[in-house]
Amino acid sequence: MSKRIKSLILCFLLAFVMVGGSILPGFCISAEAASNYSNVMDDLSKDPNFNPEDYPEDFSDYSLKLIQLAEGENGQVYLYVYQPAASSRKIYATSVNLSNTGDASGLKLYDLQLLNESGVFQKYEVLNLVTTIESVCKYMVVSIYRPFDASLGDQSSDPGTVGVRKAIPVEIVWTVKQDLSGNLIYSAEYTDDVIQVVSSNVGFFRYSEGLFLAASDIRSHFFAFSTNKPIDSILEADIEYEYYHYYFVQGYRKEESGKKVVRLTSDQIFEVNDSNFFTSSYEFKRIQSVDDFLECEGVNVSEDSLPLIREQEWILRFVETNHLFHSTTTSSGLPSIDQYYTDINSITLFRLKYEFDGQIYDVGVISDSVRGDGISDGEIYQNDWFLNVVRIILLILVIVIIIFVLNTVTPLASFVNLIWKFIRLFAKFLFLIVSFPFKIVRFIFVPKKKKRR
Repeated sequence: MSKRIKSLILCFLLAFVMVGGSILPGFCISAEAASNYSNVMDDLSKDPNFNPEDYPEDFSDYSLKLIQLAEGENGQVYLYVYQPAASSRKIYATSVNLSNTGDASGLKLYDLQLLNESGVFQKYEVLNLVTTIESVCKYMVVSIYRPFDASLGDQSSDPGTVGVRKAIPVEIVWTVKQDLSGNLIYSAEYTDDVIQVVSSNVGFFRYSEGLFLAASDIRSHFFAFSTNKPIDSILEADIEYEYYHYYFVQGYRKEESGKKVVRLTSDQIFEVNDSNFFTSSYEFKRIQSVDDFLECEGVNVSEDSLPLIREQEWILRFVETNHLFHSTTTSSGLPSIDQYYTDINSITLFRLKYEFDGQIYDVGVISDSVRGDGISDGEIYQNDWFLNVVRIILLILVIVIIIFVLNTVTPLASFVNLIWKFIRLFAKFLFLIVSFPFKIVRFIFVPKKKKRR
């Protein structure tokens, strides 16, 4: 069905039946009528086509439906929501995926503040969004969010993913024009510039700090997902995540929480630099198909996570965090555990730019906000054994050179000889340990030659 036909059908339905729909084309309300202190029913009643009977109370319907949008006198933007089961179950929206440019390029996640409610109707203000000074304004609303609630039938697509907020599709573009009398005229049309995440898996892969088994690691957080539309390649992806950072070192404590938005691109790579002498740096693309990812990293994914990730189509590696747990002693002689870590509490994919069949699509994403279960989905080690052997040989050579130089200094000669004897003894001991399994195998499987008389 073409976009034009969908828009005509939507306008027809909005004009006659508003149950579960959006605002009426031609809805007229002045900016003064939609102030933050005005009542939701007073605002809705300004529309001559608004009929409360079109929005019946239904105790079994726990949905939220966005029915109208309005601009305020000071540039605010308000959303009007219909919640059928309001008398039996209070359900409130928390945020919205919205663009004030009319297309996906301006999409952001905005928090919502409930201003007032009356019966099945609720009025929200979109926080930190101010209207642009244009004769015509367009607002693309992809989805609204409410808290994830298992009692309402919400469930994650896999056991390792925990729901935070449920995304409710809207898929409407509102157009706001000002007439000669200063009134704002609102109209709405359906948009198919959206894509929906149908399943997802989130978590992190742990990168060890190397052979010395230090109690620290680097965690690469990922969002793996599948959509309801085919994709050949992803060019850009916008993700918002919430974090909690804890820092406690030598008695100094700091806690921080907030939100961050990252834009991933197809040419981006991330690099994990291990500080240990025996480990290498790792480089990976931030955007990969799951097939490409598993071909490279599949052996490192845990047995529990592997089938869950394999069910998805794409994987986004959007942020890395450092984790340190280290026992120390304070100046007073008391034991202390230095630690810092970052928890990723909520992940929301809200925009995609992708290619399919030679066409580029820039769309809003309908996707639940989710978080991982805190369990590592894989221990990724990429030590190059040959490179490590070379490093060990070089290290031994450096030590030998240093000992040779120090041995020329007479006062240190005896001490250096003692160190050299210890190194030789340790090398022999190490050789015995390494060669012992081979001797056992030879003893068991290689027959002894009989001596000739």
